[in-house]
Amino acid sequence: MVESRLMKTAEEDQNGPDGLSSDLKREDDLLTVVRMVKDCYPRQIDILNLYAGLYHQSFSARLTELAGSGLETDDCRYLLLWINHYYPHEILNHEDLEGKINTACLGSLLLEDHLDQLEDQYDHKEVIDGSLAEFSCVIRDQSKAQRITVHLESFLSSYKKCVEEFVKGDHSNIHSVVKAHLVCEEQFRDYITGQTGSLSEQQRRGCVETLSALWDCGCRCFIDPIYIELKVCFHDLWTSNWLKGSLPVIDSLLDFLNQKLSDLSDLKPACRQSVLGILHEVVVIRYVKKMMNTRKKIDQQMAAQRITEDAQKINSFFKDEDCTQSLWLGQMLCSLAEILRLQDPESVQLEIISVARAFPDLGDDHVTALLSLKSGLTAADIRSIRQSVKENGTLDASTNHSPLFFSKVKVQRINNVIKQMRLKT
Repeated sequence: MVESRLMKTAEEDQNGPDGLSSDLKREDDLLTVVRMVKDCYPRQIDILNLYAGLYHQSFSARLTELAGSGLETDDCRYLLLWINHYYPHEILNHEDLEGKINTACLGSLLLEDHLDQLEDQYDHKEVIDGSLAEFSCVIRDQSKAQRITVHLESFLSSYKKCVEEFVKGDHSNIHSVVKAHLVCEEQFRDYITGQTGSLSEQQRRGCVETLSALWDCGCRCFIDPIYIELKVCFHDLWTSNWLKGSLPVIDSLLDFLNQKLSDLSDLKPACRQSVLGILHEVVVIRYVKKMMNTRKKIDQQMAAQRITEDAQKINSFFKDEDCTQSLWLGQMLCSLAEILRLQDPESVQLEIISVARAFPDLGDDHVTALLSLKSGLTAADIRSIRQSVKENGTLDASTNHSPLFFSKVKVQRINNVIKQMRLKT
């Protein structure tokens, strides 16, 4: 009867679309035995284990036949997953069967040689192309899995070169490919950081560095075109019309970003949030760069108010997009606005020191650029503030874990020269 059930399934598979799936999943028969048939026989017959043994033998014969039939990679993966995970963990340990079947007497579904051959066929290149989360389930011997994962570092290096070459090309499907790549990068990272014994610390660090470079490469595909257009969006920033509010610079910018973000709607949430976080930083970097490289002295109180309003609008935009990890950028902008608002030299000095301690990469060129925007400070005040920031601004640098920001804001050298000349007059 057991053999006839499997033969019937095999015949159905020849005409059906499910292939190996229906050929293997006959756990319903065992559940029927335990739920409806078992109590019809005397206990000493142990009908459940009798049926389980017969099914196990028939399964083994059928699997041996399938394993020797020249399976494609997907079928090979499915068969290994079924043998090493689904059958022992999902079927024999089903809540209705757990503890009722003597699994120790069943033995292996495939002979060791056949199983080794099947796993060898499922080589490491195919594993990497597939799902890493599935890998440990497919390969029963984790030492074999470890021998494969040691090749990840060289593979990722080659993969990185391929991705970098691809994004340089003119491909119509580049965005869809990069979106898939970002998902793969996330899976790789989860897999590698979760490994405890198969990778050395040096290998893990090398893999993570390569993955970070891959991630940056993918993000640049979406962000670089936007970054180029930001220069146009910020053209009227720090002008009298921006200061008066007659030019909605930030409102226009956010409308532009809203249109661009529609291209990211189908990204996985985690990937999308990361890309948005980078975009948020890029926007604020461009904003601060425009501010620090300006040659104009304008009303400081009005400028401080406008910067604060802009920071709130930008933060609200990204918060509405569920990007909350980068909201510190708005707080940083408000701190810069406070530096402009304050007029007392000592208060200005304390505020700049506070910013320097929060962001140890705030350099003297940035401090000079900020001070050059203020009109109420004497040359002596400016020298004193700069010196105090140098002496006191990095006291907490060794324990500070704030992200780098100001090191990404380049202050043009020619503007520095002009500002230095102003400070001496």
